Amino acid sequence: MYFSGTLSIDPSQLTKIEKVKPQRVFKRMLFHLSGGEIADKIEVETFTAISILQQLTHVLRSMGIDNIIRISQDDLDFYLDCDGKKNDLEEAMDAYSLEMDEDVSRFFKTIYLVLEHEDNAHNFSYLFEIRINRSHEVGKNPIEIKVNGLVRDFLNNDEETTKEKMKNTFSTQEMYDEFLQTRKRDFTDFLSTLELQIKKFIPVDEIQLEHDARIIIPKDKKRQTDSGMYADDPVFHNYYGYGDLFMYTMLWSSMCHSNNIHIQDMHIMSEEGSELGEIGEEGIDTGDSNAFDPEQDFDESSIESELDSSTDLDSAFDSDSDSNGGWFSSDDSSSSCSSCSSCSSCSSCGGCS
Repeated sequence: MYFSGTLSIDPSQLTKIEKVKPQRVFKRMLFHLSGGEIADKIEVETFTAISILQQLTHVLRSMGIDNIIRISQDDLDFYLDCDGKKNDLEEAMDAYSLEMDEDVSRFFKTIYLVLEHEDNAHNFSYLFEIRINRSHEVGKNPIEIKVNGLVRDFLNNDEETTKEKMKNTFSTQEMYDEFLQTRKRDFTDFLSTLELQIKKFIPVDEIQLEHDARIIIPKDKKRQTDSGMYADDPVFHNYYGYGDLFMYTMLWSSMCHSNNIHIQDMHIMSEEGSELGEIGEEGIDTGDSNAFDPEQDFDESSIESELDSSTDLDSAFDSDSDSNGGWFSSDDSSSSCSSCSSCSSCSSCGGCS
């Protein structure tokens, strides 16, 4: 189990609406027939890369977030931490500024940052992926911050010791629920503070905030496997130092099953980071669930059947219609490396090899 949140930000500043040649065949034909009058439109931000990064740096420092893993622009890395350096945000920004002047930074396409932060007061580790798009669809926000929260209560590099640390939390339904609610409150409080600091340092027209809790069901449930690299959530991207911290998330589903835990309001993820579906308010008893049973083979149809009984199907199909495929569509966007715009190749998505 881990937490995931997204802040979508629309800065208060001038934008330009530009026409672009349509991609679809019929629209391209109309584009040519109309002499370019009938065209798709995009929104282009007028801020420079340096200016928006300076504002974001103020936000991060105000919250004590100063550990950066990567900063890149248009698939070119300006800074990449392969050694787990601490307090290197200023160093990374200096490296970027040395190679980028104000005039050149007006013409970026995408800026991509990855940061980490340890919240010792609440025993959390956070991973951030920040994406800034100069050009984007009309009505979409140019800045997106994805935040994943991992609890540090079960940090260990040994599976049996990790299970022993988790044992008390899963001893009763009440203990489990109390732990989950406390951690959920800590995570949402952190996101709310981040939202307030963004509003303090960046003039904005709008911030959209979403968050949820997620459980991973490994495909090979008898052997805890490595995570995927091409998922939207940064916890799956194998960043330096997160292997030991990530272990408990791969054990969570089997611990739920062996302790007959009832779960609800959870997104279900594969070990590669693709979303399999959602468990709604009604919830399921994991002790009776084949999907959560570590002795059963991974069976997508079984998971789908169990999710159908605990999810509002109308809303599920509404969501499905927007994604051009079902929960288990073969057109899996997680395999396209869409989250890796900073990478020069998909194999570098997790950082250093």
